Amino acid sequence: NIPQELREWYEVVQRAMKVYINASYGVFGHSKFPFYTPSAAESVTAIGRYVISATIVKAKELGLKVLYGDTDSLFVWNPSEEILQKLRGWVINTFGLDLEVDKKYKFVAFALKKNYLGIQVDGVIDIKGLMGKKRNVPKILQETFIDVVNVFSKLNNTPESMEDVKESLKRRVHELYMKLKEKSFTLDEVAYRTTLNKDPSEYVKTTPQHVKAAKQLINNGINISRGDIILYVKVRSKDKVKAIQLAKLDDVDVDSYLEYARSILEQVLIPFNISWDDIAGTVKLEVFMR
Repeated sequence: NIPQELREWYEVVQRAMKVYINASYGVFGHSKFPFYTPSAAESVTAIGRYVISATIVKAKELGLKVLYGDTDSLFVWNPSEEILQKLRGWVINTFGLDLEVDKKYKFVAFALKKNYLGIQVDGVIDIKGLMGKKRNVPKILQETFIDVVNVFSKLNNTPESMEDVKESLKRRVHELYMKLKEKSFTLDEVAYRTTLNKDPSEYVKTTPQHVKAAKQLINNGINISRGDIILYVKVRSKDKVKAIQLAKLDDVDVDSYLEYARSILEQVLIPFNISWDDIAGTVKLEVFMR
């Protein structure tokens, strides 16, 4: 019954509290913290691990099929309301914690630890931890990732739809592979975008890739300072990167982008038993047959 505006406000508040609480115990494990106490951080982690592990064991005892559990969440297969209530009651009585149903999925693909892609029963796509959704991913890879995610929304409960989705995934990844191999892209499509958090001169011990690109621009008479967004591409050179203003299409290190594309897309291909190597091998065979 809570109005949508108030619901959104509470959502922001709870996310902020989660970040604060996580940092509040995690900082005890940081050697620079004045109250550095590793045992405090370890204890909180150990208790959390014990709670979720014990809950998984209890869920199995109640006959629930546990798909995945991590940190503060538990994924179970098609549970009855009666069994869920028994599990909730046990968690409250044992640990004093309130277990609630957060989301219901009609399909979910677990890639790596804390990384999954789910389609909720209302059609909403839920992405957690996957690399393709990060802001600094090059446009050409980000758009492919979005296309691949949208393919999932076509899934229903029939084997035919699963096969259709698998073929669509293969086709879309195949298109990306060919586009990269043949350099059928613009520099803007393969550019990384990273903001300078400090002035380039302040980076002394280590020089991140976007800072290398920033210093290239400075050496070419372009003023760069903290807060500027640096656009750069991966190239075959000593620095491994080049500012987009100074780069040419022939400079682009295609192998580097293919490897990054693989790491991003394998997260969603593996749950469907689709191999990146199979797609790459098919492409090579097609080229040979031309």
